[in-house]
Amino acid sequence: MQYADSMPCSNSAHPIVQSSGRTSPEKVGGYYIGGPPVPIPNTAVKPDCAEDTCLETDRKNRSLPTSSNPELKSSGFFLYTARYAIMSASARQIGIWRYRIMRLDGFGLFVEDMAKMIRFYRDVLGFEIKEAEDTSNVYLVKDGTLSLLYGRNDFEKMTNRKYDHIKGFNGHFEMALYVDTFEEVDKAFSKAVENGAAPVLEPEFEPWGQRTCYIADPEGNLIEIGSWNKPYEEKDS
Repeated sequence: MQYADSMPCSNSAHPIVQSSGRTSPEKVGGYYIGGPPVPIPNTAVKPDCAEDTCLETDRKNRSLPTSSNPELKSSGFFLYTARYAIMSASARQIGIWRYRIMRLDGFGLFVEDMAKMIRFYRDVLGFEIKEAEDTSNVYLVKDGTLSLLYGRNDFEKMTNRKYDHIKGFNGHFEMALYVDTFEEVDKAFSKAVENGAAPVLEPEFEPWGQRTCYIADPEGNLIEIGSWNKPYEEKDS
């Protein structure tokens, strides 16, 4: 008889992890445990079958015992089921088993002077902004990517707490913009600085082959403008 606790799901790409070394089942407390490898989900692999159907698939494809089979206890099926339940629960906790339930929706900046920031991102960098300058919640849309400007005071009222805000250049993150040619990097840098951006790093070639530069918006958030001297659609190829 084949023992279920030594078999991977036939519908997935689970890796096989060796167990303690037993090559045959061992009877413990009336049940047979052990055997060679046990299937363990890998965080880098998403199974092709859903957790609720995977076990049933193994039962059918491998003719494994079911709950109505009198050989249930001696088959190791009980332990297989318990192990499978534990693995499924663990996989759900780290989000690798089912299809993802969270999607990246955008990035946000908490701003002090909304009107000044709207004018900078709209008029200097070319972001699409439809809201008025006196609003507290602004959507920035550029090339299909969503960013958000949210008033600091409004956010503090909403969350009922105070936050520390960096003065000067903010070295916590950057927003990266791309142009198709090296020449455009220089032109974009000069235009942005002429229109109020703070220069941080003038255009230069990096050892990895990119030409890049850095500016800062009116509240010190860093913005990179770079190029690999190829069209945007081809830059990662």
